[in-house]
Order: sequence, then structure tokens, then C-alpha cells
Amino acid sequence: MIKLVKCNLAGLPIVEDNHACKYPDDLVAQARHLYDQGMMLKAISAELGPCFQTIHDWVKSRRRKPPVRVIARRVRSESFVTDHQSSQKHISYQLVILDLIN
Repeated sequence: MIKLVKCNLAGLPIVEDNHACKYPDDLVAQARHLYDQGMMLKAISAELGPCFQTIHDWVKSRRRKPPVRVIARRVRSESFVTDHQSSQKHISYQLVILDLIN
């Protein structure tokens, strides 16, 4: 099975593809939309849940910058893992598919 992963210039996973991601991209887009409509940051924070500083960083693009490349990674399917649980080998394949920078 192939999974497309959004990455930064260094090839590290970002946004929802990063394992440490706490909030979905939909929530970030909603916060940015509310800010563009003129809503105050504290009101957005109260309505959506994340703290004021997190909302501020999203809106000012200090966090959640858009991806610059997409990488295809081969991942094992659920059936393969259950069929081969005794195997301890982990093979990782990477292939850069698309650079989004001109």
C-alpha cells in the first residue's frame, strides 16, 4: 500500500502526517477563515478550543506552513502485519513524487 505524505523541504512529515500533530487541518482552516472574517483571536480560541497562542501562530503562519513536497511511502497493510507478526524486519521505502516549489 502506498501513502502520500506532505513534507517540508528537509523531507520531514508536516501537518496531519506528522506523528505529533494535535489538531486536524480542518480546524486550522476554520480558525484562519474566522480570523479573515474579522473575529478576534480570543473569541476563536473560546469557540474552537485550542489556546490563544496556538490560534495566533496558525493565523500568522508561524505554524502549519503549507507543504512544499509530497513523498510516497510504502506502508504495510493490516493483513500483512497480522499474517507476519513473527517477522521483526521493518523495511522503509521512500520516493519523492512531487516538489511543490517552483
